[in-house]
Amino acid sequence: MTADILKKLNNLIYFNLNSLVALMPDISKKTLELRIYRWLKKGEIISLKRGVYILKENYLKYYQDPRFAEFLAGIIKYPSYLSLEYVLSKYNILTEGTFGITSVTLKTGSIVQNKVNSFVYRNIKKANYFGFIKRYFLHYEYFEASKEKALLDYLYYKKRSLAKNYKNRDLIFDLRLNLDVFSKDDFKKLDEMTERMKSDKLRKIINNIVQNAPHN
Repeated sequence: MTADILKKLNNLIYFNLNSLVALMPDISKKTLELRIYRWLKKGEIISLKRGVYILKENYLKYYQDPRFAEFLAGIIKYPSYLSLEYVLSKYNILTEGTFGITSVTLKTGSIVQNKVNSFVYRNIKKANYFGFIKRYFLHYEYFEASKEKALLDYLYYKKRSLAKNYKNRDLIFDLRLNLDVFSKDDFKKLDEMTERMKSDKLRKIINNIVQNAPHN
């Protein structure tokens, strides 16, 4: 019986109690809750967060594909998009190591740790929730900041401290940023996004970045 139920979940990259109810309407919700508890104890399923799970079989199948964890980041907290240190590291813009998979979200910021990875979320207001592109894992979509928006988000959360002492500093050097991957068009996009975020402190920081940037 258990094997038959788990087999029905093979086509779901993640599931919750409602998913089980839809697949097996003849089994009571209480019984399904007990099954979930037993599957967790046996290690047959893995908890992503409270109430959301993946099959161990799917974890073993996909865990080496970085897009798997990237996609799950958007499931664990929705809506959200990958950004900040994680995306900057993908472009080698940050020269230091990073912790977990970082995202920004319209919901409360938090850290979620599970067997897949550590997922770090920072809250952002709705007006600044833009600048991301669509990615795919299998046929499932998720969202990731452009390198320009990832940098802008990164500096946004540092603006209070950086804007105080930005004069006569090279913030690219101080923050150990590698902006060789930025073209003139990229800096133009960065400038346009900064205007859209309407922050005087952030504008001062970006002006410093652009002034000291290579190839610009």
